[in-house]
Amino acid sequence: MAKEAQRYDVGAIRDLLHNAFTAEEFRDVLYFAKTAELKEVSNQFAPGDSYPTMVRKAVRYCDSHYLLCELLAEVKEANPRAFEQFEGRLRVRPAAAPLQERPKWLVPLLAAGAAVIVILVAVVLVMGLRSCDGGTPTPTTARPTTPPPTMPPPTETFTPAPTDTPVTASSTPMLTVVPQAERKFVVAYTGVGTDNYVTLRQQPTTSSASVARVYAGDRLVVTRLPVTGSGSTWWPVRTEANVEGWVVEWFNGYRLIKPSMKDGETVAVVRENTPLLRNEDCGIRLYLSAGTLLTVEDEPDRSKCDKPGDDSMAGREWWMVRTADGELGWVADFDIQAYAKPMLIAPIWYADLTGQ
Repeated sequence: MAKEAQRYDVGAIRDLLHNAFTAEEFRDVLYFAKTAELKEVSNQFAPGDSYPTMVRKAVRYCDSHYLLCELLAEVKEANPRAFEQFEGRLRVRPAAAPLQERPKWLVPLLAAGAAVIVILVAVVLVMGLRSCDGGTPTPTTARPTTPPPTMPPPTETFTPAPTDTPVTASSTPMLTVVPQAERKFVVAYTGVGTDNYVTLRQQPTTSSASVARVYAGDRLVVTRLPVTGSGSTWWPVRTEANVEGWVVEWFNGYRLIKPSMKDGETVAVVRENTPLLRNEDCGIRLYLSAGTLLTVEDEPDRSKCDKPGDDSMAGREWWMVRTADGELGWVADFDIQAYAKPMLIAPIWYADLTGQ
């Protein structure tokens, strides 16, 4: 089958399917499809697949088999109202047409014209200098200059932590790397011991006083650069209730907060030891080097390539990503190395602020 000339935005197609059908309705659309190849899509689904997983598998299958046009035709017929709402987002805008090749005679002609212009300018300058010979120079008054405004020094200061947990700042405490609104953490785990919350503290140490409690799903904005001490990274954050404090990223092997990542966002490989990009069956597909940029293609799957119920992997998420070369696969957000759990992929701001 010839490759489709028209390219589509697979993220927009997934959004359309999520809004247009339920899982059962989507199965019926595929079952009664006029194109025989679309009936094969249902064979990609596994028992127990959620509807988002079904949509992801269907779009990926149709994209790789050049069936997106046929799929959209079925969707338009089954739910024209939803299709109309998303129609403007479905197609990728074509790239600008390449410039036509310049005629061979154009370059010499332009060069000759430039030479004539240079000669004319030189003649005019010589004549002007001769006319000014012997004249009395007209005094000029220097235009007063206004000194550039001076910015006042930053008033925010960094207060060191108590001596019971030595810390070192990874850089100056003021942030200028990325807009603050983009630097967000999500409270990830709140089941340490008998507590069901994560504590924000006045200073980056476990002995510092508590200033607030946050719960799973709460979002925190990073206000300054993190500090590290005794193998822990503490982040200065502000809660949705506008309370500021410090929170540790990991505690006793459990991740308390995680960088916020979303579908369509560009993330970076932050681990020097090469992480693995895996295929749908979790087999190794590619080796990724540090600094590689990836595009997030879908929401995370916590059990994609991990054994369900394995507490040592608690909090790890598998993300579907696409490389710059178009390779699609899965990669974990952090690694499992004995008691250490280094990050593998993270938003650009996280890599900038931690120096990874």
